[in-house]
Amino acid sequence: MSQTYQVIMHPGSKRERVEVTPEGSLEVWTNKPARDNQANLALIGLVAKHLGVKKSQVFLQSGGKSRHKTILLTG
Repeated sequence: MSQTYQVIMHPGSKRERVEVTPEGSLEVWTNKPARDNQANLALIGLVAKHLGVKKSQVFLQSGGKSRHKTILLTG
């Protein structure tokens, strides 16, 4: 079973947090910069923790260089 989520990313923030928007997508703030894939790796960890799954179950499906991303949750 797999599920996709739309994500709005805010790299370089002061705090790290995850919120669910009224539309059902995720809004993620990370203190990691948007370079060298640092923010994307932080995104996977934060979403996994928020959803209570392993990081290996969260994949960045699209939007690797955009603030608007799609992630795939497997398992």
